[in-house]
Amino acid sequence: MDSEKIILRVSSENELKEFTLLQDNSLTIQVNEFDYIDIEFVTDTYFKTQDLKLFIGNTIFNFSEPIEINGQYFYYLDLEFISNILPGNNNAHISKVFYKTSLGNRRFSRIFINEIGIAKLEVLLNSTGEALVEGKVQISSSKITYDNFYLVTTYLISNNYFDNQILYKVSVTGNSSNIQNSLIEALRELLRRLKVWSEEINKFKTNSIKRYHNEQNLVSFNKDLELSDISLNYIVDNLNTLSRTNFHKHDEAIEINNSYYIVESILIDNPISSTDSYENRVIHGFLKNLSLLVKEKELYFNNEKALRTRVVNFKDYLINCFLDLFKTYIHQIDQEIDKINLFFIRHVPVSHPISKLNNSNHNFLSKEHYKNVYDLILYTQNIFSVDIEKDDLSLEIESFDKLFEVYCFYLLKDILERKTASSFTRKSTNISPDNKLSGEYELKKDSILIRLHYESLPVCFQQYSRGNLKYRPDFLIEFENNGKSKFFIFDAKFKQYNTLTLEQDLSKLSLNYLHKIGPNDRYINETIGLYTISMGPSNYRKSTFKKSYDLSLTEYIGPQIGSIEIDPKNFDISKNPILEIIDYAMHLTLNEIRQ
Repeated sequence: MDSEKIILRVSSENELKEFTLLQDNSLTIQVNEFDYIDIEFVTDTYFKTQDLKLFIGNTIFNFSEPIEINGQYFYYLDLEFISNILPGNNNAHISKVFYKTSLGNRRFSRIFINEIGIAKLEVLLNSTGEALVEGKVQISSSKITYDNFYLVTTYLISNNYFDNQILYKVSVTGNSSNIQNSLIEALRELLRRLKVWSEEINKFKTNSIKRYHNEQNLVSFNKDLELSDISLNYIVDNLNTLSRTNFHKHDEAIEINNSYYIVESILIDNPISSTDSYENRVIHGFLKNLSLLVKEKELYFNNEKALRTRVVNFKDYLINCFLDLFKTYIHQIDQEIDKINLFFIRHVPVSHPISKLNNSNHNFLSKEHYKNVYDLILYTQNIFSVDIEKDDLSLEIESFDKLFEVYCFYLLKDILERKTASSFTRKSTNISPDNKLSGEYELKKDSILIRLHYESLPVCFQQYSRGNLKYRPDFLIEFENNGKSKFFIFDAKFKQYNTLTLEQDLSKLSLNYLHKIGPNDRYINETIGLYTISMGPSNYRKSTFKKSYDLSLTEYIGPQIGSIEIDPKNFDISKNPILEIIDYAMHLTLNEIRQ
C-alpha cells in the first residue's frame, strides 16, 4: 500500500499545533478535552468515502469527499456528522472561528469532549478491515483527575450500574436459592458471611459437634465408678484381682456370698470425645478447597491496571476496574479464610478433611452456628463456576458527564440509607426512557417519609410556565411529615465553576426549577433549596446567602440556593456537605419551621 498519514491539528489556548501520524511510528499526542481538533487523512490512493472510516476507539467518524492536489487525496472530517454525535445542541462543540489549513480555512471540533485517558486513532478500509494509519492521543481533563475518575467508575461498578452488561451473573444456592446475583454482589455476600463466622468462631470450640467412642481401661476400683457387664465379666475371669477383707465397712469392699473383698483393679468402658466428627472434617475440607480456589483466582487476576481510554479501550478500562474490585474482595475473603482455617487447625483438629458433603447432614442443622456454615458451603458451590474472560464482557457506553450524574445518584442514595439505617424501595421506574435508573425511591425514618426522585417529579408538582418544555431536575428529595412535604433539589454538573459561571448556572436553574415548576399547594408543601453538585479538589458547601440566613439557622431564607463541591478521593459518606443539607431538611420537616 502506498504511503498514508494522518494530520492532526490542535487549537489549544489560541495556539495552533500540527502533528503527523505515519503507519510506522508510534507517536502519542497530548491534547485537552476542550481543544478544538481537525483530522485530515492524506493518501496517494483514491478511496470512496464510504469505504474509509476513522475510528476513535469504537466511535466512527465519517470523511467528506476528498480533494485531489498533485496526485494526493485529502480527506477531512465531516462536521455535519460530528455535530450529530457530540453532546449538546446547536453545534456546541464546533468552533465559531475558522482555522487556516492546507486545504483552506476550516472549523475545528471538540471531538474529545468528556474524555480522559488514551484514545486510539485508526483509519480503516471497510472492505478489508485493514488499518491504513493508526496512532494514539493522550487526553487530559481539567474537570477531573485520573484518580477520581477511577474512584467514580469503581464506585458505579460496586453499585452494579454496569451489572447487565459488564458483570457476570451467577446462580447462588442456599438461603438465596433461585436468586440471580452479580459476581461482585455474591463475593460481597460471601465476605459478609465469613466475617459473621469469624465473630462467632469460639462457639466451634465451646460447643462443637463431637465424635464419641469407648476405650476399655484397667483402673483402681472405687464405688463411684459406673460398672458395666464388661466390668463384672472381668472380675469373674480374673479372680486374682480380689483379696478378702474382714472389714466390711471398707469403702472399697464389695460383698460376694456374705464375704467382703477388695478389688485391686477393674476393667471399665471409658467414653472418649473428640472434635474429629464428620461435620468438622467437612468444614476443614471446605476451608482448604475454598482457600486454594480463592488464591488461584487472586493469582489469575493479578494484572496491571489499564488506563481509561475512549470507547473500545474504555471497555478494557471498565473491565479492569471490575477486576480490581473483584481482586479487592478476593483478597479480603482470602484473609478471612486464613484466619478461620488457623483457628480450626488449633482448636478443632480432625484426623483428615473431607472434600464433599454426603447425604447425611442432619447434624449440621442441630446447632445454629453449624447450620450457618452448612448454608455457606451450599452458597459457594456456584460462585466460581463461571470462567471470566475479557472477550465475553460487554458494557454500555456513556460520556462522563452522564456517569457523574449517576455517581451523584448513588451517592445521595447511600447517604440517605446510611443516615436513616434503612433501604430504599423503588416505587416507580423508567420515568425517562433514556435512563434505566429514573423514577421514585422511598424509605422511612421515624415519622418522616423520604422520597428520592431521579429525573422524575412528585405527583404534587405542576408546571407553571407556558410552552411544551418539561422541566425535571436531576434529583429532588422529598421529606414528608404529617401530610406536609419539603423538597430539596440537586443538579449534577460535570464542570469546574468560577464565580461567574456558577452564578449563570444557578440563575438558569432557579428560573427553571423554582419558578417554572413547583408544588401545587405551597401552603402545605414548599421547596426549601436548590444546589448544584460538581467535582473539585475539596468538599464544601457554598450558599448565595449570608451566613446569618443559612439553612442551618432558625432565621433561614428559603429557598436556599448554592453549590456543593465534592472530591471523590477524600469523600466521607458519614460526614459531608450533602449530609449537612439532609440533616437541616429533616430538622425543618420535623419542626415545621416556615417563613
